[in-house]
Amino acid sequence: MVSINISEEPNFTRPELLLHHQIPRVLAGVNPRTIEGPDWWDTVRKEAYKRNHYCCWACGTHRLDTSDQLLDCHERYEYDYDKLEAHFTGVAALCRLCHQFIHYYGMPNWNKLKKCLMWGLRTLHKAGLSLPSGQVQAARYWRLTDLPFLDTAKVEERSYRTAMFSRNWKLVYKGKKYPRSPMHAIVERIKGYYQLRGLKWPTTEEALMWLQTELAEVYELLLAKAGGWIRNNPDSKEVYIDDRLAEELGDVIMMAIVAGVQSNVDPITALLNKIQRKEGEHEKEP
Repeated sequence: MVSINISEEPNFTRPELLLHHQIPRVLAGVNPRTIEGPDWWDTVRKEAYKRNHYCCWACGTHRLDTSDQLLDCHERYEYDYDKLEAHFTGVAALCRLCHQFIHYYGMPNWNKLKKCLMWGLRTLHKAGLSLPSGQVQAARYWRLTDLPFLDTAKVEERSYRTAMFSRNWKLVYKGKKYPRSPMHAIVERIKGYYQLRGLKWPTTEEALMWLQTELAEVYELLLAKAGGWIRNNPDSKEVYIDDRLAEELGDVIMMAIVAGVQSNVDPITALLNKIQRKEGEHEKEP
C-alpha cells in the first residue's frame, strides 16, 4: 500500500495489547459506552485516536495507511476468573485488523479471519512476544501456511475457556457491578439478525418510525379478523392468523428495544423494575 501518511510517527506501540483475552459472551453489550452514553464515548474514542497521532496503539499503523482509513476504539478489561468479574481498565485505539484479531472468535467471514490472524500473529512474533493459544489453534486449523514460525513460537496457554461461557459474569465499572440484563440477550440476537440480512441499524427516530409501521401491520390483522377491508383495496384482504399477529407484535417490541438501545436506555429492565416497584407499593397498602 502506498503511504500517504504526512503525520508524526506514533508516540508508542504496544503489541502486547493483542494478547487481550476474549470478552465473555454473556457481557456482549454490557460495557461503559452503553452506560455513559454516545457523547461520552465520542469524546473518549477521539482522545484515544489523537493520543498516538492517529496510529494504532498495537502495531503503529497510521489511520491513513489502513485499508479502510479507520481506527477502532477497543475497551480493555482485566478479568477475575474466580469471581467472574470484568474490570474496565481503559480504551485503546486499534486498526481494524488488530481489533479483529482480538475478537477473532466467531468471525463469519473467512477472508477477514485469515487476514486478521496473519496480521496479529506476525505482529506479536515480530515483537518477540508469546502467541495466544486460541488464535494459534485457529491458524493451524485453517492451515495458514504463510506463518512458518507457528511450529517453534512460544504459545501462551489459556485455561479459562470454560469460565468464559458462564452466565454469571459482571462488568465492574466505577465500583459498581453490572450484570447482564434481559435486554442484552435480545439485542445480541437482533444485531445478529440485522447483520445476517444486511440491514441498516436504525437511529432512534427511524426505529420509532418503523415501530409505527409495524403497529399498522397489527391493526391490519385485527381488521382482517373483524372482516374489514385492508388498505381500502378489496382485492388485497389480509388473512388473520394468530402466529402472524404474534410476529407483528414481536416486530413492534423489537423496534421499541432498538430505539432504547440507540438512546442508551434499557426499556425491558425499566419495565421489570416498575412492575417490582408497583408490586411493593401494593403490598404496603392496608
